[in-house]
Amino acid sequence: MKTEFEFGNLFCLSSLIQVVGWYITYRVIRYAVPKPTVFEEPDKPQAKQRQIEDYYNCCTSLIHAIVILALASYSLIFSEDRTWGIEATRIQFIACQLSFNYFVMDTYLGIFELKTMDAMMAVHHVIMLSACAHIIVL
Repeated sequence: MKTEFEFGNLFCLSSLIQVVGWYITYRVIRYAVPKPTVFEEPDKPQAKQRQIEDYYNCCTSLIHAIVILALASYSLIFSEDRTWGIEATRIQFIACQLSFNYFVMDTYLGIFELKTMDAMMAVHHVIMLSACAHIIVL
């Protein structure tokens, strides 16, 4: 039986790995996905690098949404107990942990690297981080 200390260390290590994984996903998309032609059209002013980086961040966000939708669908279809207020299943915990760590990485990108974090996005991130943390902690 794992002690609370051991679980905490394992959780922190897996969270760190997931945050790095999401960041690597962003970087791979940045170099693998071609820049949209709308940024290169001659009748439009040259797009700022920030807009291009934000486009790639949106691609990463789409992958996050697809992964979480798949996990949520799996949980909904194959869960035998749909009682509200019970402890999260393993798949629900994984989905929440993946989302939490995605939002940590996305917050970092939005504030420090891309500088695209506006007030509404900040509110969205605080709400999502709080919701995921609530489920993970309980």
